[in-house]
Amino acid sequence: MIAGLRALLRLGAVGIYLAGLSLVHSLGRPFARGRRAESWRRRLLGGGCRGCLALMGVRVRVRGGTPSTPGFLVSNHLSYLDVLVLGAVVDAVFVSRADVSGWPGIGRLARWSGTLFLDRRRTAELPSVVAALRSALDRRAQVVFFPEGTSGSGHCPLPFRSSLFEAPCRTGAPVRVAVIHYRVPPSAPAPSRSVCWWGDMEFLPHLWRLAGLPWVEAEVHFLPGAIRETDRKAMSRTAEAAVRKWFRPLDVESSAADTGEVPAAPEGGRG
Repeated sequence: MIAGLRALLRLGAVGIYLAGLSLVHSLGRPFARGRRAESWRRRLLGGGCRGCLALMGVRVRVRGGTPSTPGFLVSNHLSYLDVLVLGAVVDAVFVSRADVSGWPGIGRLARWSGTLFLDRRRTAELPSVVAALRSALDRRAQVVFFPEGTSGSGHCPLPFRSSLFEAPCRTGAPVRVAVIHYRVPPSAPAPSRSVCWWGDMEFLPHLWRLAGLPWVEAEVHFLPGAIRETDRKAMSRTAEAAVRKWFRPLDVESSAADTGEVPAAPEGGRG
């Protein structure tokens, strides 16, 4: 009962907040030109992400140095929350699956922010995507993509796909690596079920359950150094190894921690 009321109030507040942002976007767009447009876009995205997270009861903790120069940023992928969390702490341009454009709320925010939507089944699109990513770098943005290609259960990272690493190889831009982790109250369902979005989970029921949690803590750990390679497969392997080194299984610190057992990793992810 309490969780349902909490979810209703939070999602209602997020809806009103996004409607307000939509109005600001519509009124401000005619006046935003050139570099001013880029600065305005970043403020709208960052403020929108931070506002949605606050209304949803999600607090963000950052470890390591936040990237301050243009480049690429890759991360493990656990939930649609990842986009809001990273968008709240870096000036980001995201590369996303094409279907995200149609998601309620998040899809609209993604379109406003200049997200590049990619159908991974159409490899012929890659050259145009690389050109768009180069343009984003010229605007001094962090280009963010999730090499796993889909969100997983939080038990272990999924294998990285190397195709999008072609962009940093061609541009010579550095690749930074982040590792995302989530915590929930001990009384709540484990993060693999309450925060991670994977397998055959439906979006709206999952969002309702997530909004009903008392709180969620998202931790973003920016790893030191940067990756520079001329071969996309080598770059992908290096980035994946870094994520696996620092990744902590989500359920180990919640329900599984009570018994000291590490749950077996289920197969598959969201996609």
